[in-house]
Amino acid sequence: MTPLRLAYLVLTLVGALVPAAAHLSRLAAHGFTAEGLLPFWLLEDKGRLLALDHTVAVLAFAIWSGAETWIRRNWWALLGLPLTVLFGLGAGLPWYLFIRSRPID
Repeated sequence: MTPLRLAYLVLTLVGALVPAAAHLSRLAAHGFTAEGLLPFWLLEDKGRLLALDHTVAVLAFAIWSGAETWIRRNWWALLGLPLTVLFGLGAGLPWYLFIRSRPID
């Protein structure tokens, strides 16, 4: 494994663990319900702007990765989409780059 691919893999893990820990701590403080996160995402100005920015970035990533995966037939790269939905772009994008940078058969 090349150093570049190793960096992508490490970023995938960090990108999944850091947001998961932040969400769990916020949910623990405000209850394990959607209402615990909605005020942060929608009512606070910085949270709302971050959520909108993240939504645009996720949509762009979904379109790009879907189109490129269809052309390259690199189906493992599509796992970046559920990783993005579950953990965020910080996990999905490095995973996609990790899979995309592997040697072509």
